[in-house]
Amino acid sequence: MFIFLLSCYVVYLAYDVIDKQLGLLPDYEDSTRKLYIQKNIVKGLYLCILSFTSTIYFMFYKWDNSVLQMLAACYCSNDIVGLYRCKLPISTRIHHITSGCFLIFTYTIDFSVSSVGQLLVSYTYFSALAWPVNIYLGLRLCYEIQPPHVESLRDFTKWWYLGICVVNWISQLYLITSFGIEVGIYTTLIVLIVLDDIILLKWLFKNSI
Repeated sequence: MFIFLLSCYVVYLAYDVIDKQLGLLPDYEDSTRKLYIQKNIVKGLYLCILSFTSTIYFMFYKWDNSVLQMLAACYCSNDIVGLYRCKLPISTRIHHITSGCFLIFTYTIDFSVSSVGQLLVSYTYFSALAWPVNIYLGLRLCYEIQPPHVESLRDFTKWWYLGICVVNWISQLYLITSFGIEVGIYTTLIVLIVLDDIILLKWLFKNSI
């Protein structure tokens, strides 16, 4: 729990740091959605760090409960701070609340024997790899007319995100080896996150035409 609170504090402070950096962009100062921009840039950068950290972790270890709980706390802290600081669409709010529920769950299980815990690790790992999407969601609102590098980022992120989601969903189906109450609850909650992923995918492709 200490790691979670510490991470929330770091993320909260990072909003102001990013705000100062984005202030160098002339159109950012006129934006009415500064907190939303800050949220996505902070989350994108944080998930980038977590995805590389997690990759290195999985190269040497597997189901260390303390490390996985720490990574889960850091991952979830972004969503919780975002809920507090930003006005978000209902689907995104449900997504973030569900992440909080999963975090509580991680403190009650042994990842080495819990199939649901291992499913959750797989899902969040792939989700972290989608960090460029958050960077784009933030940067797109910093310009009245999107420059070529932001348009290129948009074109990359829509296909990257689609690939990540497809691999993630297929992996989830492959890793489910049995059905029970625990798996049923997990599946119900993960569907709420998948629905938000689908909404974002549709938006990305619709707005890149």
